[in-house]
Amino acid sequence: MTYTVVVGNRPLRQYLLDIVVNFNRGIEVVEIVGKGKNISRAVTLYNMVLNRLGDSVVLDHVEIGSELDRRMKRVSYIKIRIRKV
Repeated sequence: MTYTVVVGNRPLRQYLLDIVVNFNRGIEVVEIVGKGKNISRAVTLYNMVLNRLGDSVVLDHVEIGSELDRRMKRVSYIKIRIRKV
């Protein structure tokens, strides 16, 4: 089962808490998604998770690309998949 976190304007600590809680509930894979200006926040969130959980999580996959949004403009994104060991 995969839990997806789409990084927006909420404080990063709230996303961190969501991820930790879901790992404790038994979720094995979490995907952190950042689009546009939130790409750097997604990477920062990944580093926060890594610092918090240490060796109990591993980087599973990173995907970068772009997609069309509702206004037909191209928006870059990053998807960072982490797995609980």
